[in-house]
Amino acid sequence: MKYLIRRIINKIFYRQKIKFYGKNNTFICPLSVNLKKINISIYGNNNTIIIGENAFINHTKIIIGFPNSKAKNCLVKIGQNSGLNSANIQLGESNSSVIIGKNCAFSYDIELNCTDQHSIFDKNNQILNIGKNITIGDHVWLCKEIRVMKNSKIPNGCIVAQGSIVTKKFDKENCVIAGNPAKIVKEDIYWAFDRPNEYVEK
Repeated sequence: MKYLIRRIINKIFYRQKIKFYGKNNTFICPLSVNLKKINISIYGNNNTIIIGENAFINHTKIIIGFPNSKAKNCLVKIGQNSGLNSANIQLGESNSSVIIGKNCAFSYDIELNCTDQHSIFDKNNQILNIGKNITIGDHVWLCKEIRVMKNSKIPNGCIVAQGSIVTKKFDKENCVIAGNPAKIVKEDIYWAFDRPNEYVEK
């Protein structure tokens, strides 16, 4: 039985790079998840990565903490049936999270960065750029070359246009979000996974 379990684990994580540097870190990944060339590194303690059933994760990097700056109590959660291609997810600060809902579609070259690399202070030495959470709702479509920055939120049913940079929380669902910095450019939309020509009479 132990040999069979080991074979299953080796098959799931074949050609994956998964490294934990710390204690009590958890990676939850059901057998139904399709992983292709993922790279996961955790530097710190008590961090968790959860991937939902039937998710597709391709050429994606997830980094929690850094070798010279450990992070603790962070969470990355990817919902069921969501697909990520060439995504780069970074959490550099303790107690931060990246939550991705179910049935999401991520195109190529997507960056979710929950932290800045350096600190910024005001004249009273108060820190200005603490990074906490990125939240992406259910059934969200992120087009190519998008950057989602710390403390941002993309609600259910939204589309983020190619090349956009999201820097804040949005609350209205079913919108097209576009630009740098991103803003709502169209409301009351709905998108489907089918190609447009499936809805055109032939």
